[in-house]
Amino acid sequence: MAMRTHTIHWEFAWLFAQWRRSPEGISKLGQPVEPWGDLFTQDGRIAFDPDITDYGVKAMRMFKEFCNYVPNATQTEWSECMELLGRGKAAMWAGSWASTFIDFIEKGAQEFPETAGKIWVSPSPGVPMDGTWQIGVSRYSKNPREAWLFTQFLVLPDSAVKQWNVASSFPGRKSVIEALAPKYPGIFKEVFLESLLKAGFRNYVPENPMLEDSIAKWVTEYVAGRIDEETATVELTKEWKSILKLSY
Repeated sequence: MAMRTHTIHWEFAWLFAQWRRSPEGISKLGQPVEPWGDLFTQDGRIAFDPDITDYGVKAMRMFKEFCNYVPNATQTEWSECMELLGRGKAAMWAGSWASTFIDFIEKGAQEFPETAGKIWVSPSPGVPMDGTWQIGVSRYSKNPREAWLFTQFLVLPDSAVKQWNVASSFPGRKSVIEALAPKYPGIFKEVFLESLLKAGFRNYVPENPMLEDSIAKWVTEYVAGRIDEETATVELTKEWKSILKLSY
């Protein structure tokens, strides 16, 4: 899907990571490091910058090629993707969420009788991408200690189990995934945990909301046919440099 929203950030990172984590990519860009992740070089430069590699342009082109298989890529978001697959109008949904797939199992008979019992999941080929968000304490918080304690509460094992059971929020703790695994044989450990343990990751920096909006803007401009892939990648690189105040 290519609606202008936050998902494009990790979708682009997922496509780019296939080369980024290859021997050639590691040799050229170095290892992915926190908090920058797969879209940056080891020394903090923007990895898809056309002055560094042409694989950013290639990932952009691949993104649009995949959009040819979506009925209306720029107007489709995740709920429409679920409907298309659940009603048997699509053969595959690449890049879904763990919690969304579980809905096909637990609610399929009631909500999607056309495909109930016919949908399964497997790890993405190559490098999976951790598309999770982050939580942090704002520098402007009036109660930073209490806010920090609340974030710690949210990631406790008991809290993670409750979040999954109540809101289908997938746990980030290996121990919690393993504890829940017996309820979902062949899925939780064999697919979700395996993917999470070898996944690439996006950048986790305070400027992320602006970076997400920027990459969504330029990718959708390209997918919509208003600019070419080279222009989209060059302008995206310029905007990220400006947001992050990079001067290399």
